[in-house]
Amino acid sequence: MRVFQDIADGKEIALPNFGQEIIHHVHGYDVAQVFFKAITHRNQALGEAFDAEAATHITLYGFAKHLYEYY
Repeated sequence: MRVFQDIADGKEIALPNFGQEIIHHVHGYDVAQVFFKAITHRNQALGEAFDAEAATHITLYGFAKHLYEYY
């Protein structure tokens, strides 16, 4: 929680790789849907691997900047 408070306070925070790492935001509901559909379509899902991720991405720097603007 400290890093969020530091962002809210306008303090400098250290980001790995200058904040250029890419992350994909995903909602818990969407992850639950992956599990639900795998269970309800068990025969097709057996042996498969699934990802739940956003259609677009954001960098850690962009995410931190968004948090700063939000708070």
